[in-house]
Amino acid sequence: MFWRIFIRSVSLRWRRLALASVAMLAGTGAVAALVNLSFGMRHRMSQEVQAFGPSAVILPGEPGLMSGTGLLPGASPMTDEAAKRIETVLTEASATYAPLLYVLGRVGDSDAVVVGSMWPALFRLHPGWNVWSYHPSFNPEAKLPADLARTIGGIPALIGVEIREALGVKGLSLSFAGGRETRLVVVGAIETGAEEDAQIFIPLDLLQDSAGRPGAVSAIAVRLPGPGADVNRLAEEVSAAAPGWTMSSISQVARAEGALLHRLEALLLLAGVAILIGSALAVMSTMLATVMEREKEIGLMRALGGGSSLIWKQLLLEGVLVGLAGAVGGLLLGWGGSWGIARVAFGTGVALSAWTIPLTLGVGIGAAAAAVILPLRRALRIDPARALRG
Repeated sequence: MFWRIFIRSVSLRWRRLALASVAMLAGTGAVAALVNLSFGMRHRMSQEVQAFGPSAVILPGEPGLMSGTGLLPGASPMTDEAAKRIETVLTEASATYAPLLYVLGRVGDSDAVVVGSMWPALFRLHPGWNVWSYHPSFNPEAKLPADLARTIGGIPALIGVEIREALGVKGLSLSFAGGRETRLVVVGAIETGAEEDAQIFIPLDLLQDSAGRPGAVSAIAVRLPGPGADVNRLAEEVSAAAPGWTMSSISQVARAEGALLHRLEALLLLAGVAILIGSALAVMSTMLATVMEREKEIGLMRALGGGSSLIWKQLLLEGVLVGLAGAVGGLLLGWGGSWGIARVAFGTGVALSAWTIPLTLGVGIGAAAAAVILPLRRALRIDPARALRG
C-alpha cells in the first residue's frame, strides 16, 4: 500500500521533483568539483612544489670540522649503523633523500665547492634540475657502473654550467687541502639557476676517499611525501635512530606548501558549503510547496487512519530520491568541471578521486533529507478535519 501511494505521488509530481533534483544537481556538482579538485590539487601541488627541492634537512649536532682539512663546516663522520637506521626511518616514511658531503677543493687557479652525493637519489630530489650527459655510461636515472672510474681513467664528475663556461668539459685536475690531488672526467653538466651552477658533483664514496674523509656526511637532504607529513614526529625518530643528528624543515618550502594548500582548500570548502546551502533551500521550498499542494491529500490519509510514520516515510523518501538523482548527476558534472579547471590551471586534468564518489552521494542525500525536515513538520501538523473542510 505504501509503495503504491509513493509511486502515484511521484508520478503526479515528477516535474516538481525533477526541478528540485536539478537544484540539488547544481549544489552537488559544485561540491563534487571542489572535492575532486581539492584532492587532485593537493597531489598536483605537491608535485609542483617538489621541483623546488628538499623540504627538510638532517644535520650533525656536533660538526666534525678540523682546520686545514678543506672540509666545509657541518660535516661529520656517520657510522654505517647510524646510516642504516636513518635510511630505515626515511624509507618507512616514504621520503626521498640524498646524503651530501661538501668539500672545498681547487680546480686550476680557482677554489670550487665539491659536492658528493648519490646521483640518482639527488636528481629525484631535484626534478627541476636540467642535467646533460656527455658520456654514454652516464644516465641521471641509473646508478653509475662500479668500474666506471677505472674505465675512464678518473673520477666521474658533473659540473655546473658556470664552471663549464669557464673551464670547458675536458678533464680537470682537482686538489684538496693536504696536497691530495685527483683527476676528474666530466660526464655531464647541471643547470639549476642557483649556487649549484658553480659547484662540482662527484659520487659520495669517491669524494670521501679522495678527500680522506671516509664516512663523512655534511647533511642529508629530505623530501617529505606531502604537506600532511608529520615533520616533528619524523625528526624525533631520526634523533632516536642516530643520536647527535637533528632534522628540521626548510621553511621556505614546507611552510609555503602547507599554507597555500590549506588556504585553497578552505576557500573551496566555503564556496562548496555556500552553494550547497542554496541548493538545499531550493529543495526545501519545493517540498514546502508540495506539502501545501497536498494538504487535503495528507488530511484524507490521516482521517483514514494513516499514521505519522506513513507521512514522514513518504516525504523523506521523496527527499532522498531527489538527493540521489541530484548527487549522481552532480557527480558527473563535478568531475567534468574539476577536470576542466585543472586543465586550465595546471595544463593537465585530474582523475576522479575514490573519495569524491561517497562524499558527493552522502552530501547530496544528506542535504536533501535535511531540507525535508521543515516541510515534514508542517505536514505532521495538518489537522484532518480542517484540511477536508478546505
